[in-house]
Amino acid sequence: MGRGVALRGLKIFLISSWVVIASFGLLARPYIIPHAEVGLPQLLLAFPSAHSFSDELKNPARRDAYAKDSSVLGSVVRSTDLAPNIKGYNGNISLLVGVSHDGTMTGVVVLEHSETPSYVRSLAKWVNTFSGRHVTDSLEMGRDVDGMTGATVSSKAIIDMARISSRAVAKRVYNIDVPEEPSPRLSRREMAKAALAVLLFSIAILGTVKRKDSYRWVTLGLALVLVGFVYNFQLSILNLSAILSLKPSVSLSFWLLFGLSVVTAPILGRVYCNWICPFGAVQEITHRILPRKGKAPPAHRNAEILKLVILWETTLAAILTSNLMYADYEPFMTLFARRGPILLWFFLGVVLFFSLFRYRFWCRYFCALGGFYYLLSRFKLAKKYHRGGFDDSEGDIE
Repeated sequence: MGRGVALRGLKIFLISSWVVIASFGLLARPYIIPHAEVGLPQLLLAFPSAHSFSDELKNPARRDAYAKDSSVLGSVVRSTDLAPNIKGYNGNISLLVGVSHDGTMTGVVVLEHSETPSYVRSLAKWVNTFSGRHVTDSLEMGRDVDGMTGATVSSKAIIDMARISSRAVAKRVYNIDVPEEPSPRLSRREMAKAALAVLLFSIAILGTVKRKDSYRWVTLGLALVLVGFVYNFQLSILNLSAILSLKPSVSLSFWLLFGLSVVTAPILGRVYCNWICPFGAVQEITHRILPRKGKAPPAHRNAEILKLVILWETTLAAILTSNLMYADYEPFMTLFARRGPILLWFFLGVVLFFSLFRYRFWCRYFCALGGFYYLLSRFKLAKKYHRGGFDDSEGDIE
């Protein structure tokens, strides 16, 4: 009984301190975290042939690039000044874009981003594809420029920002005629992802309410293939950290998936975790290779606190530093993106190995996002339909 009281006290401390510090971080962040500084190294990456640069100019905001004889070669602009409303999958992205006086793009530099670090490691090389393009080029993803694998939304955002920013300075400073910007529209891929999110949750909610557990393998199978490997838009603690850092995604499919998972958790339980999470499906398949019978030791119930500790640490670090790198520890991002550092591949192997012996090993002990849904699910607003987890040998996971 004493241990139970201590655990409840620790949970209360973690949750209350998380709310207080997160609130302080959100309020104070605009004052304590400056925008990325633009120095000579960044300017030279955006305009390599320049000898020097002007101070900040206006209409539009820019830094002009000069040759040795002080003649103007072109300008360097910041995308957030000319295309402030375009965001990546995880929130804000800021670019430095160089444009010559004849309308040729000289370079693109990523100054700030909120994207998954494992994706962005190859970003510096990818943005080199813009060098030599002309502002009159259509620059459409898939036709003129290939996107980064597994980062479709962010790739499109970077392409749009580079195109809009370069055209704006070319037209307003160098009087170059540029094409009209196309009307914004959802891509077929994004519409397919949004429809998939609604379909999966519709089946999952129906299965939960009707107690049709056989439906779960339908949703898990679809999620594993489509949400995980094909479209790669599974939810992550990075998404929650981005929202709390005031850098939310603008992706419709993300907001449908995340919004439905948040709304259903206090009513029906962790619907996303139990019915839709593609990495949960991977672990369940792995566990069936060497099924283990019998009750889990009582200590495993106490280990759930670890998820809350990780939730507390990762989200607060991201909020207070505005750096999502602190939340980039989830091995399933490496699995479904099929890229990542060797350490995360090794970590993925360790998690899958222990999943052979413990049902949903990652979900039980290490999933910070699962810890967030765990907290929401404790409200149990509809006890008649509320579900825990699905482990035949060990009972519902709470």
